[in-house]
Amino acid sequence: MPRLPLALLLLAACSEYNLGEEKDNPEILDDTAEPECPPQIPDCQDTADTSTSDDTGETATRCEDLYVGPQNLAVEESCEVLPETGSFTPVVEWSISSFSTEPTYDQVMMTPIVASITDDNGDGDIDEDDTPDVLFTTYTGGAWFNAGVLRAVHGDGSGEIFSVTARLEGSAGLAAGDIDGDGVVEIIGLTENHEVIAFEHDGTEKWRTATFNQNVLAYAPYPAISDMNSDGSPEIVIGTVVLNSDGSVRSPGNSVSLGSAGTFSALSFPVDLDGDGVEEIITGNAAFDIDGNEVWRASVPDGYPAVGDFDGDGEGEVVATASGRVWLLDTDGAILWQRSLPNSSITAGPPTIADYDGDGEPEVGVAGISLYAVFDTDGTLLWWNPSQDGSSGVTGSAVFDFEGDGQAEVVYPDETRVWVFSGTDGAVKLESPDHSSWTVTEYAPVVDVDGDGEAEIVVPNSMHPSYPQTARAGITVLGDADGTWRPGRKIWNQHAYSITNVNDDGTIPATADLNWATHNSFRSGDLSAVDGGGSWPDLLGRVVEVCEERCSEGVIEVWVQLGNQGVEDIEPGSIFHLSALTPDGEVPLVAEVAPTDVASGSWQEGVHLIIEGVGDLDIRDLELVVDPDDDLSECDEDNNIARWGQGVCLF
Repeated sequence: MPRLPLALLLLAACSEYNLGEEKDNPEILDDTAEPECPPQIPDCQDTADTSTSDDTGETATRCEDLYVGPQNLAVEESCEVLPETGSFTPVVEWSISSFSTEPTYDQVMMTPIVASITDDNGDGDIDEDDTPDVLFTTYTGGAWFNAGVLRAVHGDGSGEIFSVTARLEGSAGLAAGDIDGDGVVEIIGLTENHEVIAFEHDGTEKWRTATFNQNVLAYAPYPAISDMNSDGSPEIVIGTVVLNSDGSVRSPGNSVSLGSAGTFSALSFPVDLDGDGVEEIITGNAAFDIDGNEVWRASVPDGYPAVGDFDGDGEGEVVATASGRVWLLDTDGAILWQRSLPNSSITAGPPTIADYDGDGEPEVGVAGISLYAVFDTDGTLLWWNPSQDGSSGVTGSAVFDFEGDGQAEVVYPDETRVWVFSGTDGAVKLESPDHSSWTVTEYAPVVDVDGDGEAEIVVPNSMHPSYPQTARAGITVLGDADGTWRPGRKIWNQHAYSITNVNDDGTIPATADLNWATHNSFRSGDLSAVDGGGSWPDLLGRVVEVCEERCSEGVIEVWVQLGNQGVEDIEPGSIFHLSALTPDGEVPLVAEVAPTDVASGSWQEGVHLIIEGVGDLDIRDLELVVDPDDDLSECDEDNNIARWGQGVCLF
């Protein structure tokens, strides 16, 4: 925070902090006398005789022998506010499984995205102030790799917005972002013919590319949007294919590293892994520049990637999964650790990174064949739970703190259930039967989908041929029956979501903040502290002693103390002003900066101020003001003024 320079505002003064520079006029007096009594308040108990006799014959303590030591101070409990925690009572808020256009196309086996594409509040803008909308692709029957329909519905469940029969690949992913600078998101998808296609926010086709070889994109690929070269015009990445915002090809891609574990889903994405200001495309075993040139390659197979800071070096590391394994790669691709999933799983889905157990460090969550497992920062297995997914074993997950209690929860849909596990130990918090899926790499985002200030779970549903009795279709939205889930963002724009990759209004940052510097998460909602709770310091001041022994010389000596009755310590640099109150108004005497911290629940050692040039002042009182510019955020901003309570040198 900004601090005033140490200055004598009007009259010469010095303090035992020895922070002031000497002024030619008036002179700053030196105060180097060591106190002869121990630091006790309020009375000096030194056995040495330091008293003198005044004109009345009574004893008076010499100024140089006064000492004000540190003291305890009762902490004000109101300086800590614990956030109200919510309940966890999930219910279905709304669902949609029938559509007016192509009604048989009702199966959703991809990750829905959420962004605003309609002007709901009528202000002429489409942005974060509007109710979010849900975008997804549907297919018919079991033809998940054939033609599908792009659909958009209102996030509050009020109905359809549009359906576009553009023959999108039925289980391929979508991404949303403002790629042309018009202030509204565009929608990126892939067709069954392996073309990349862009739509305006209203579903109008914007452009489409020529056909790519399927080996370059894989089945059910997901696009990712980022401004890789920070030129204000985002790029679109699928595998290692790089497109400019107008659909022209920047890099044609390769079929070696896609960010895929086999033939399902290219899940690569751009990120500035080493913090050099240049983004790379991250796959499961390699990094590429914007033109498709290989930056590094690791001696592991390709897989589904995610990034976080696992060693605290401020740079990103790559977590990747494939074939029942999970590994951590350093910024340069060096292997840091490798682990196998439990229960002999031969598959592994896209990893989710978050602080699962509340220890302040990132963990990794991975689904496999009929299981979900969480690994600690060093690769140690924390816990795993059985599930039902014998079809693909490569589904994803999302993490969020629904109740605002500082404990993360995992949202994981398998073939027949939506599971919510405690991130700490895997305890089951929800086993909802309102779901079915044939499963590929989809997951359920956690987002404020209806703009009510509370997060919801957006669940995709498709029929699994082995479980027709539990078949679901379309989209189901789960919320809290008590309306107490903590707020979520109103946007989740792509499978490779990392909070900082997209702005609230759907624009793409020219230079994205590094997620691991603030959140250290991937495919996770914001787990930071809940608004409304917190803890603060509370800076106080008091004038403890005034020595008038040298009034005839125009000199007074004042002892002041700074205290803190808040629950947080105050760092060095606290400012205080001392002024004289006279019949003619306030006269500034001293401005000081405290060089030491002010610990919670304590008064500092007193500051001894020697102030000269006061002989002509009619001082009726002294006023001490701490934090005069309100630089410090305190729990009580109205208790920063203290007075001595009597006149000085009035004789």
